[in-house]
Order: sequence, then structure tokens, then C-alpha cells
Amino acid sequence: MRISLAYLIYFVVFASSLGFSAIYAATSLQFDPDIIVIEHTSVISCINCSVNGNTVNVLLKDNSTPPNPTTITLTRVTGTNNFLSNPIKFTSLTPDLNQFPTAEGRTITASNTDGIDSVSIIIQRNFNLANVASGYKVAKQPVSILVGVCSDTNSITGGDDDGDGICNNWEDKSQFTAASCVNADGSKKDGLCIKTSDTSPVYFLPCDPKSDNWSNQCPDRKKTDLYYEIDFMTGHKPKKSAISDLAYAFRSSGYQPNSVSGVSPGINLHVQLDENVTHATQISSSGTLTNPGFDQLKVYWFGTKDERGTTSGVDNTYPTIANYASQWFKTSGLRDVKSQVFHYILFAHGLAGCTGSCSSGHSEMPGNDIVITLASFDNMIGTLDQQEGTIMHEIGHNINLNHGGNEIENCKPNYLSVMSYSRQFSDLVNRPLDYSNNTNLADINEPSLPSTLGSYGHTEQQIVFQKDSTALGYWLTGSNLVPWGTNPNVNNIFAAGCNDNATPDILKSFKDWDPSRLKLIARSGNGNWMD
Repeated sequence: MRISLAYLIYFVVFASSLGFSAIYAATSLQFDPDIIVIEHTSVISCINCSVNGNTVNVLLKDNSTPPNPTTITLTRVTGTNNFLSNPIKFTSLTPDLNQFPTAEGRTITASNTDGIDSVSIIIQRNFNLANVASGYKVAKQPVSILVGVCSDTNSITGGDDDGDGICNNWEDKSQFTAASCVNADGSKKDGLCIKTSDTSPVYFLPCDPKSDNWSNQCPDRKKTDLYYEIDFMTGHKPKKSAISDLAYAFRSSGYQPNSVSGVSPGINLHVQLDENVTHATQISSSGTLTNPGFDQLKVYWFGTKDERGTTSGVDNTYPTIANYASQWFKTSGLRDVKSQVFHYILFAHGLAGCTGSCSSGHSEMPGNDIVITLASFDNMIGTLDQQEGTIMHEIGHNINLNHGGNEIENCKPNYLSVMSYSRQFSDLVNRPLDYSNNTNLADINEPSLPSTLGSYGHTEQQIVFQKDSTALGYWLTGSNLVPWGTNPNVNNIFAAGCNDNATPDILKSFKDWDPSRLKLIARSGNGNWMD
């Protein structure tokens, strides 16, 4: 978890993170994000607009009486036919620069007189979870461990060839026997088929055997698989490109389970990018019956709408107690069966008690729960870099990685991992989206700094360290002398939130992609919450 040191919006950074493509319709205005909660921001854009000049004027108004029209200028992104506004905050308070006065429930319309199609949205409500009927006044439902070890001698599980905790008979369709996993003609369906006992309900998730996409690829008993469901508060949906970059990092990691033959290297990341949940400005990473938080949100929203069998509590509304009558919520029901494999991420707004510079997220270590909170970062939803770096950082905690790999020591220059605050984002150093691959770099004895750290031995990378009281230092692994400065506490990187003023330490590298360290199993237990 990184702390946002200031809420600054950089136009160029935001524009580059949108990932524009020719698939967008020409000459049409749009909002990004296209669902806006009061006191949140959005960017107005025109993608592939065939207009002359470098600006487009847009009239922004709502349906108040009288209307309050404001002219917004969209600026051409250099070298493209894409035009963007600065981020605009929609506020019920006295507006400031780049803010538009409005209220919950009002319809906002952006229009243009040059033949560009207009677009309208409705400003969504922000909720206090303790005051929304009684739908969130429920107790936490921890994971019930229905299957411990995938035993070779158990006909239900059939062992676990790749050591990922997902039993062979759940991944290998040739072993499917449950009716919901078999076609009418007796052929086996492609998918994940979780059955925990002869009498348990069966959870089936279909897949495409020709796909390698995180949204619909198939499980493989000969390759490590990792499953997540992601829900998001209204206006905080993560970018699909962030998940794609993350899936690539896991797939190309080279991760190999110990003492397992015939297993392909790497990890297949499977993600259900699911649905909008009730928006609240701040939530606790736990919660109680009287002060609902993450635990209460997960009780209801874990599982897709179709899996829950409910039709209310969707699209920034909230559930009622009656919704919990579904079979999905029964003890040892389908919800518990799905929990044997799936971890859960909620993209929320902010954590309770935070003002000003706030955390980017919390997660169980090890465990199955993550809450990501990027409200104090760019555009209140984070750039592509901030989103993907935070997701990978928090997943790292879930699978048993600390800020120093096997220790809490943070911002170690010789630990080249997104788990370090100095490498969670690429704002301080140009780094790949990755965990550490080896321990090749030399120890750093802060009282007596080494002249060099050696070669990383994978792909040489740039390291970052605190050179003196104000400046950062940089060095490329495998090159000559490290240009240390006057600061002996080289991991005291203020810009990353690492304020280690203690006695100088011996800083060690660590290999994250190590099966003896990682705990991938969703049902392995609920650890302590980590930043």
C-alpha cells in the first residue's frame, strides 16, 4: 500500500493511461468514468473526432431549474484525433476551478454544436452504510474450509498435480461427474467444477478452451491457477488493461512448484470483473453490525448476481434482509463452495478515518480478501500504473509477501519487487510490473555501503535509494559503482512513504516467486490486514 502524498491530477499521465483505441465510435462525446457519484470526477472526451483545430468546446449542463450551463474545453491529444477535458469534479458544494455544481439524481448532459453526438449521465448517490435499511446489518461470514488437502486417494478431489490448492478433479473435465458439469449427451463441459463432497452443491464456471484471456480461460491441472472476483463501488471500476498487464506478469513469472514434474511454468490469473456495489465515502476494512464495512459488503456481494439468485442490490443500490434468503447464502452452500477457490477484491473509495494522504489499499496476509482505495490518487480512481501496481501489491500480501518479501523492512534498494513502496508505482523508478525473481543482488550493510550490488541476472533494472535528505539516487544493476550519497539509511525513501530513521540495517534481497514462500490457496486462512 502506497500513501498518496498529494492529490494532484496530471493531464498527460491521465491521458496516456486511458488506452484509447480505434474501436471507439467517432464523433461522440463520452464520460470516463461513465458512472459518476456526487463529489467525484470524470473526464469528458471525444475519441476519433474529425474536427479541425486543437480544441473542442462542449456545453455542460444539468436538468436543474434554471439550468446552469458551463462551457468546457477539450484539448487534442498530440498526434491523435482524441480530445480530452481536464478532470471535472461534480459537486454539491461551492464549486471551484474545474468543478461543476449539481446534486444527486440530476441528469448531466454534455453537448456540442459541431455535429458531435451528445451524452448524458445521472449523478449517483453516496451512501452511509449504517443508514441503508438493514441490508448490511449482518455478521461477517468467514470462509468455511470444506476441503483441506486435495488428497490423491479422495475420489472427490483427486490430488493436486500443480500444487495450487485447486484439486485435480475440479480442473480436469475428464473427471467431471456432477450433472451441472456434464452436457446432455454425456460429454464434459469446459470449465471449473468445484464439488466438495458427495452431497455438496456444485459450483460450475464455464470457460473457453481456446482463450488465454483472464476473463474466460480454462483451469489446468498442469499449471498453477489463481482465481479472483473483483467488485467495485460505483465510479471505481478498474481498467481491464490493468488486469491484462497483471495477468501477463503472473503468466510470464516462471513460477514453478517445488518437486512437481510436468507442470508448466507461470501462473494463470483468472478474474471475474463483476459488478457495481453500494458507494460509500469511507469503510472499515472489517466492520460490525452497527458500523458496516468491508466484511458486510462482501457477505452480500461475493458471487455474481446470477450466482446469488437475487435481482436487487445492484447498480449502486443496497440489499435488504430478504435478499439473504437465497440458497447461495446457506451454510455449506454454493457461496462456501466457490470460496474454496476464489479470492475477493473490492475497489472502494476510501478507508475509515483517513483524511488527506490516504492508503491505496489493505489486504489479508495471507488470506483471501483485499480492499483497494484510490480516492486520494489521480482522478479518484488512479491511473493505469497506480491501479495495476496496487492490485499486484495487495495480491502479494494475500499470497504471503511482505514489504521486504519475507520481512517488513520496506524500500530496500536491492529488493526489486512491486511489494516495496518504492516500486509499487513507476513514478519514482522505471520498473517492470513484477515481483522479485532472485536473490542475486548483494546485501546492503548501511553502516558500510558496498561499492556495487552486482547483476540482477534476469533483466537488468534500475534501483532507487535515498541519496541525501532531499534527493533520490539511481543505479542500473550490473553496471559500475553505486553513486551512494551522504545518507546511510538508503531505504529511507520519503517520497514513497518509507521513513525509516532507525539504526542502519543490513538490507537483503529476496525471491518472491518462490513456492516455499507463496500461499496461493484461497481457503488457507484469514491473516492480519496489511497495507
